[in-house]
Amino acid sequence: MSAYELRILNESTGQYIPLAFVQGADGKDTFTEAQAKGYSGTEDEFYSVLANAQGALEELMNWSWQHGSDSSIHTTAEEKAAWDGKADKAPMYAVVLRLAGWSATNPIGGTYSANYFQTVDVNGVLSGQSGQMIHVSPDTASRQECENTGVRCVANADGQLIFAADSMPSSELIVNVLIQEAAT
Repeated sequence: MSAYELRILNESTGQYIPLAFVQGADGKDTFTEAQAKGYSGTEDEFYSVLANAQGALEELMNWSWQHGSDSSIHTTAEEKAAWDGKADKAPMYAVVLRLAGWSATNPIGGTYSANYFQTVDVNGVLSGQSGQMIHVSPDTASRQECENTGVRCVANADGQLIFAADSMPSSELIVNVLIQEAAT
């Protein structure tokens, strides 16, 4: 491809315009603008550089596409298997907060600001800061009621989560609990 075959797309017309004839808002073509900004080579050299830059850009884009679509470039089969194995260690549970399970008694002590509490059993939960991340999120059907009543998870103990509410929910609520191992 010669330097003068370089073209750019005019997005407003959908037409390709030879780069040598592209003019800026001030009427200067690409080469004249480059000279004004300090380019000292010939016009042929200028368009040759652009042609090579086009090829380099295409090569970079091809590499990027290939790189992004081929996960084996940076990850060995062993590393991938080790990583995939970790995904199995994040169980998720749907926990039901029963209407009759709410109590005004604070099971965690202190002066925690809430009017109602409920302790529920959840397999796999460890107490305190135990190298776990416990994510609690209301189920879609329960989200609005949880927001309206201020329901939230406030503590964990071995095999249990403790929830608090500012006002008494009007129905049973479902919350999703995801337990992930975390580096300590």
